[in-house]
Amino acid sequence: MIATLLAAALAAQAPAPAPGVRPGLEPLGFLVGHCWRGIFPDSGEQDTHCFDAVYGGQHVRDRHEVTGGAPYGRVVAFGSFWLAIEHETERAAWLLRLPLSAFEQ
Repeated sequence: MIATLLAAALAAQAPAPAPGVRPGLEPLGFLVGHCWRGIFPDSGEQDTHCFDAVYGGQHVRDRHEVTGGAPYGRVVAFGSFWLAIEHETERAAWLLRLPLSAFEQ
């Protein structure tokens, strides 16, 4: 009985499967629904990438943010990369989308 309840509780906490992506983008499917963060040891800055499928899986978006180190932790850079399949060549391509205020001087 306890094992059944434990299994049900764990299943309820399991993340939902990532939405599908179009043919050609399948190798990137494992990224969808996840974030990764790296910390630069010298400065303490954090580089975070979060991935999601957009437009019904036609593209994979990488939302990117770099935050400054201590003591303030302010955002110093942000933007997004959109990964897609080029219609003519059927090859993967990326588009960099940065807001005008993405990088501070």
